[in-house]
Amino acid sequence: VVYPSQQRIISSNARLAWGDFKIDEGVIDLNVANSTVKVIGGKQDYLPEGQANLLYFDASKSVPEIAGFKLNGTVQLYLTGLNGVRSSVADIHVQLPAFFNVFGGNPPTGDVRLKADNNTAPELDALDLRVPETNLGAVYLRDVRFAYALRGHIDGDYDEGTACDRKEWKAQAKIFISGTPQTGDTGFILAPPPSQNGVGFCSGDFKHAGGKIVFGGQIPKPEVFPGVFLTHVGFAMQLDPTLLRGEAGLSVADFTQVDGALFMVFATPGQPYRLAAKDAGAEFAQLEGRLITSTTIAVGGDVTVPVPGLGDLRLGNGAAMYSYPDFVALGGSVRVVVPGMSITGSVNGWAQAQRRLFSLSAGVDACIAGMPFACAGASGMVGTKGMSACFNVAGLHPGGGYIWGDTWPTVWPIDGCKPSRFWTKPVAAQVSGARTFTVAKGEKVKELKIPGTGGAPKFKITAPGGETLTIGDTQETWVQTKTMVALRQDEGKVAWAGVKDGVPGEYKIEPLDGSVPIGTLGETKPGYSSDWKASVSGSGAERTLTYDVGKPQKQSVTFVERVGEAAHILGTATSGTGTIRFTPSPGAKGKRTIDAVATIDGAPIPDQMVASFTISAPKPIGRPATVRVTRVGKNVVVTWPAVTGAKAYSVTLKSANGPSRTVRLGAGARSRKFASVPLDYAGAVSVTAADALKRWGKARTTRFARRTTPVTALQTNTRNEKRELARR
Repeated sequence: VVYPSQQRIISSNARLAWGDFKIDEGVIDLNVANSTVKVIGGKQDYLPEGQANLLYFDASKSVPEIAGFKLNGTVQLYLTGLNGVRSSVADIHVQLPAFFNVFGGNPPTGDVRLKADNNTAPELDALDLRVPETNLGAVYLRDVRFAYALRGHIDGDYDEGTACDRKEWKAQAKIFISGTPQTGDTGFILAPPPSQNGVGFCSGDFKHAGGKIVFGGQIPKPEVFPGVFLTHVGFAMQLDPTLLRGEAGLSVADFTQVDGALFMVFATPGQPYRLAAKDAGAEFAQLEGRLITSTTIAVGGDVTVPVPGLGDLRLGNGAAMYSYPDFVALGGSVRVVVPGMSITGSVNGWAQAQRRLFSLSAGVDACIAGMPFACAGASGMVGTKGMSACFNVAGLHPGGGYIWGDTWPTVWPIDGCKPSRFWTKPVAAQVSGARTFTVAKGEKVKELKIPGTGGAPKFKITAPGGETLTIGDTQETWVQTKTMVALRQDEGKVAWAGVKDGVPGEYKIEPLDGSVPIGTLGETKPGYSSDWKASVSGSGAERTLTYDVGKPQKQSVTFVERVGEAAHILGTATSGTGTIRFTPSPGAKGKRTIDAVATIDGAPIPDQMVASFTISAPKPIGRPATVRVTRVGKNVVVTWPAVTGAKAYSVTLKSANGPSRTVRLGAGARSRKFASVPLDYAGAVSVTAADALKRWGKARTTRFARRTTPVTALQTNTRNEKRELARR
């Protein structure tokens, strides 16, 4: 009998069950008045949302265990409505195995949630068993956890590689050997971070695993060199894509501690991997967010790159990531101090090991001797041949470049971001040591190098219209007028000057009283700026870069295709126009850019993005048009035609009454012979092609028949003997 007004369900004789759980028999009285059900919006045609408590029962009487764990205690059963879905739910207590209480106490318990609806019997919806700590004598366990979720995403884990959206299991623990963590932390750490630690399964398949071994006590620290001990090692792995991660620590004579980390991921454009924040950690923070599309190894810790004249350039808190075939991503903090210049800050960039090239850039704090603003924020770059920085001050972009091993930097007081080289100006018959230079019509920027003998000169510049600039009357090192600017650097025995949007004509430089003699001027020439142009034409795998890098000057411009974080060098130009044919690097579809990485007079200048183009998604490699199988005695010969774009082939022979055989062959292979295949064997041969990124296409399969009838126990002994002799 149902009493809606009383919210009761009564029966004089009934059997009540929930799936395999037998709850009660006989008189039934269910009181559902204690509920939290609400009608959303106040309209009766809406489904109710909330929870209605039904009853309590002892589950262990009918179902002794769930997922291998024994049931313990009373179960609460209730009805729920959530987002229009009606179900019945039970929270059931389960207990861990008995060894957890061998030293006293009761085994810890945890909650398991079962859920059923009109279509499915009660099934495991969620399980979370936790053991904060337990002492087993020789072994001490902390943070033991077994977690299960029917719809995955345990702990809100949506990280690429470790997340699972269906039937997810995770097991985690910290296991210490011979003592608690307070008295000795030797043991195995199988708990996050990183997210791969512990063991995870997704829909019954292995997903990830990881942990760390801490040495000491019962696990002696390995001595890798005299006085150098390994303090800990760690590992982690995941699938889809496959990723391996490790870490290690060194103790040098119990004085210096060195920790580092590494990971390896086998990614492809079709199955990329993005380095998530949880996986990056402090060791790989410089590389966080990078999209990886090829086999990659990364190392976190101190990173060094060789610099001529300085030895190794060290990147503090750095990381280096190698991607097949020859790309290295670098990141870290640097402080480089050279005569007259310094750069401090976090930088990142790329390197190509085979060419011994690297380029690092970012916003940094930079100092150039004599600049009025001392050290300030700048665009900085550190490269294979030197370093540079340019500022944005008072409408100008002063900057400087330094070549490794030089005695002093080169300075462009007007535009150090897009400079030109300094050309030597011949000394003409001039009065009282004066010098002259000319600003041509249309020459927006003229920059000058004014060396001195024994120090930086003091001088006055007079423009054709009468504007003057004087530097050196006091201890000032920087002077700026309406169209002119000058910088004195006593340490480098040089001064630098420039004219921006000045009056065309002849300018006069006169040394002041007490100045050192002025040496031979260096000046920029019109038409020799580093404002380069380029464009990309073509489609598919055939592209052409058309460039214009201006008139000949002492410069080197290397064009680099950027593929996400990777860099692919296309070619180098020194002057004029030209073209470079290239095939875009393998990678995901989308926009690519072409950067100009350049030096002027040997000094590196900031990179310029000069062109862009778009590629479509890479087409999967095809399969062989045909596969032919020929029997030559006991040999099976397989032949096939070439597959466009194939860099490797896989050939597999399978037979119903023998083992399978698989061989990997190079791009030029067109046939394969399998020897010693008995004549009474039948089977199939499959050929699959792989592209440059080792992505395997679909197989083409051809069957082959047996040449003789197999020997069976139903034949006569004589026939068996003949068959056996023939087969041998």
